[in-house]
Amino acid sequence: MTEYAAIDLGASSGRVVLGTFDGRRMALDELHRFPNRPVRLPDGLHWNLLHLFTEATAALRGRSLGGVAVDTWGVDYALLDERNRVLGLPFHYRDARTEGVVERTPDLYDLTGIQTMPINSVYQLLADEHVGHAARFAMVPDLLAYWLSGELANERTNASTTGLLDAHTGEWSVHALARVGLPKRPFGALVEPCTPLGRVLAHEIGHVLLALRGHEQTGLMREVFTPEELARPDRSPFALAPNSIARLRSRIEHLHIQ
Repeated sequence: MTEYAAIDLGASSGRVVLGTFDGRRMALDELHRFPNRPVRLPDGLHWNLLHLFTEATAALRGRSLGGVAVDTWGVDYALLDERNRVLGLPFHYRDARTEGVVERTPDLYDLTGIQTMPINSVYQLLADEHVGHAARFAMVPDLLAYWLSGELANERTNASTTGLLDAHTGEWSVHALARVGLPKRPFGALVEPCTPLGRVLAHEIGHVLLALRGHEQTGLMREVFTPEELARPDRSPFALAPNSIARLRSRIEHLHIQ
């Protein structure tokens, strides 16, 4: 049977759910549930994403999975620099920084078809001092998927909560961005739900794969790599120190992974 994991983060709690598919039926089992509490810092209310990421990855360790997917609430996001480093912890949608922004902003409903609400990402972005320095934009599940896989992409359905997608094309609305004065640069190509992003990075998890990609030999962390593998642009293989190799080999033997 093939097992898949879903990281599901809500406004007050998070959970990791295991799905087992026997070819006919999917069975769901909650592996781990943990609180999701925002943190008040001097500049405002933020999500404690490092805590959430730590809790989620802890539940994945020691399992042989066919895929991992991430789902969270909408509207909240992170901005990243040219090296994909986060420009501050993502703000919580209940932070007061968007007060008065809606009243000062041209209406976008004719372009996006999204109800005007202060929590929409577009109004948060207009209150964000990092926008002018950002190279990439990532919704919260995009950011967590990037931390897992090393591949950054903007998933379409979550992006629809930003208030910046064209209601007719489903792509980023350049007209909406221009109307409110936001730069086009940070908004990357949109991908569909369940698009495979890549193999999950180490995180002490093992050879977990992201999205719905089947298990394959190249998804394993190995102790021997060819020069071609080390030179290729994707970051899924890792060279391990001798003590790490020993621990990994012992763990693999214990799990009976072939």
